[in-house]
This record gives sequence, structure tokens and C-alpha cells, in this order.
Amino acid sequence: MKERIAFVDYIRVIACLLVMVVHASEQFYNMGPISQVVNEDNRLWVSVYDGFFGRISVPLFMIVSAFLLVPMKAGTTMSQFYHRRFLRILPPFICFLVLYALLPATWGGYLVLAHYIRVHLKWDQRKRLSVGTSCFVIGGLFTAWSFWWKAVPGMQMETPMMEWAWEFCTPNVLLTTFGAFLLFTCIQKAPRWINSLAKLTFGMYLMHIFFLTFIAEWIISGDVAHPLLPVWLAIPVIGLLTFLCCAVTTKLISLIPGSKYIIG
Repeated sequence: MKERIAFVDYIRVIACLLVMVVHASEQFYNMGPISQVVNEDNRLWVSVYDGFFGRISVPLFMIVSAFLLVPMKAGTTMSQFYHRRFLRILPPFICFLVLYALLPATWGGYLVLAHYIRVHLKWDQRKRLSVGTSCFVIGGLFTAWSFWWKAVPGMQMETPMMEWAWEFCTPNVLLTTFGAFLLFTCIQKAPRWINSLAKLTFGMYLMHIFFLTFIAEWIISGDVAHPLLPVWLAIPVIGLLTFLCCAVTTKLISLIPGSKYIIG
């Protein structure tokens, strides 16, 4: 059994939750190709939850994968490497592609950075904490501001224009991800429940939209300007409830023989 890396398990769990917070935030502005925020409350809290915190979610998954996979073990061929990856990733991916295609009808850049950190970055914990905090805050503030600046309440615009600084390879998102990853590397131990939850995150990531859609509809109740809860609370509640539903469902599926072909 491979020894688990505590901070990596923490990243998997937090990044999985942040993905759900991102998609919870999108319920308050993203209407497809054209987006609009309806009031200052939505403008502010989408900027905070999706901009400051959420943008690092997918990049964190990418940097963790790269951190664990490079450099490859001596003697490992490219065919062996991709064979193992495909067996692990493709069956669950295909399974959920089919589900996403069928169920709605029924109902309705980081590789190099990771290598550098693992092989060349020899900073002590104090420096990682200070540099990591600075990078996370500076990058996150700019990312949050970029949405707040563009998303003028009542004004419709193309979604990419509203999210102009939110691409995963923009310097601000890269800086924020780098800072967050450095902070996570300071974690030395993880409790058993984090280790257990980390093993479920791929399946949780794949299925979360199923739960999030219904939970968001319930809390928003057709009016993004006046949801059941204040927006500052509605976004994290939607994300957290989605996370909990996915965790329980994925855990139950993991008890079924052959479940690795469904949830990884």
C-alpha cells in the first residue's frame, strides 16, 4: 500500500469542495453565452467565492496530479504510464459522460510548476507560509476584483468578458494556485477521515452537477436576486450540501464490487 501524502489529501478534499462552490456561484450570474448580475450583493459575493477562492480549484487538481506523477519512476515507459492512467481515469469518465447525456433527458500549464516545487524548491516551512500567504492573497484579490469590476449590475455581456481574468493559465490564477499549494505543503499529517474522503474525490467531482442543479434550484427558488438565504450564505451552503451529498453517494457506490469503474 502506497504511503499517503497528508497535504495532497487535504488539497484533493478542499479542491473538490471549491469546484462545487464555483458552480454554486455561477448560479448567480452565468446564464450561458450571455451573463448578468442582478444586484450589488450578487456582484460582491460571486467575486469573493468564485474569484478569490474558487478559481484555484481545477488548477490545484492539475498541480497535484503533476506533483505525484513527475518525474516518472526509472524504467517506466510511456506506454506503461498511459496504460495505467487510462485504466484509472477513462472508465469513470465514460460512465459519467453517458449519465450526463441520458439523465437530464429523464429528469427534464501546471506540470512544470509542480515539477519545480517538488524537485527544486527547498524552502523551509516558515518561508513557504510567508510566500504562500502573500501569493494567495495578492492573486486572489486581483481575481476577485477583476469580476467585480466587469460585472456591473443590470448590464448584460458575453460571459468570457465577465470572466476575463479567470482562465486557469492567467498570471493571477497561477499566482494564487502557487500560493495555496505552498500553504498546503506545510501540512504534515491528515486524520483518517481526510484520507478516506480524498480517495472519493474523483467520483465526487464527476457527479456533483447532478446534485448541485437541484440544490441550487431549491435555494434560489427562481429568483437570484432574492434566494431563500442571503447570497453570502447561499453560495457556500449550495456548495457544502452538494459536497456532502456527493461524499455519501460516492462512499455507498465504493462498497459495490467493481465500483472503481464507476467512481475511479
